[in-house]
Amino acid sequence: MPSAITQFVVALAALAAGALCLARAAPRLASSTGLARSEWQLAACAAAASAPVVAVAIASGRAGATGIALGVVVGANVFMILFVLAACALVAPVVVDARSIRRRTPWIAVAASLLVAAAWNGVIGYVDGAILALLFVACIAVAAFSAGRGPALAALDAQPVAREARPPPPTAIAAALVVAGIALLAPGARGLLRAALRVAEASGAAEPAVGLTVVAAGVSLPAAAFALAAFARGERNLAVGTVVVAGTSNVFAGLGVAALLSPAGLAVAPAFLRFDAWVLVASACALLPLAFAGGRIGRAAGAAMLACYAAFAGYLVLGGEARDGLPRLPSMALVVAVPLVALALAALATRGRRPPA
Repeated sequence: MPSAITQFVVALAALAAGALCLARAAPRLASSTGLARSEWQLAACAAAASAPVVAVAIASGRAGATGIALGVVVGANVFMILFVLAACALVAPVVVDARSIRRRTPWIAVAASLLVAAAWNGVIGYVDGAILALLFVACIAVAAFSAGRGPALAALDAQPVAREARPPPPTAIAAALVVAGIALLAPGARGLLRAALRVAEASGAAEPAVGLTVVAAGVSLPAAAFALAAFARGERNLAVGTVVVAGTSNVFAGLGVAALLSPAGLAVAPAFLRFDAWVLVASACALLPLAFAGGRIGRAAGAAMLACYAAFAGYLVLGGEARDGLPRLPSMALVVAVPLVALALAALATRGRRPPA
């Protein structure tokens, strides 16, 4: 077990370094398309946040470890929403002023719903993977087409950035950073997968449970760092945009490509449709109030979301193996899902009645 933990930490460091390389290269690639600086920042943060998750999902799919491939994507999305954004909400209410981010907020809920639909027959096959991958390309095209049509993200934040962002590197350096990032992500993902399998074998835990907890939280650390740093600087639009875009990319790019490269598609454990799927969809729906003007996630809602994540993670650690014997919509899933949906509906019902400060 100690050697597996060491391998996990080293692989995680390689993934983080690869993500940072892509984060530095993304602004130059985005600027070459004529996007505004705010879109450079969003592209950089989303690339760094999503790259480790996508890399591990693809490596797991190719190796046939479908439980970890599905678990890391679902766990990462739930972690980013119920932990990262909820932690931000405890500091200050989470609101979105940029129209471009509000329009993208429902994407993560749509991605979660489509993932459940693709997994409903017990396997995410090649056709499902192709559809998810094409939807990822479509999201990029829509984002590129609509970029620059609204005010800059930083200009709409309550506390604009105090210092000028670093200019993007020259094209040659950006290309080298992309190569370096991929070179670090590939072995890092394989190393993390091997370490996760060893941890699962040594602890007796199921692969999906390991993917949903330890691996998902580990590969989500870049996303958490970028989102929390942006929120601390007052860039609330960028923080929400990072979570939304990265979460959508995790599903469409990560599982789409993983299903295409997996020897027989991604087999879906019964526990996913009986528990994990509903937590994933409900957590994504908790962000829907941010898609409307005046919508917000306040401190009380943030505390409730953190409590839901604690219930979710605690159940996985203490009794997650019993999920396979549950009916399709178990009571434990309702304990997490119903409060999240209720919070979203309450926020929608009261939007516009309070200032979004």
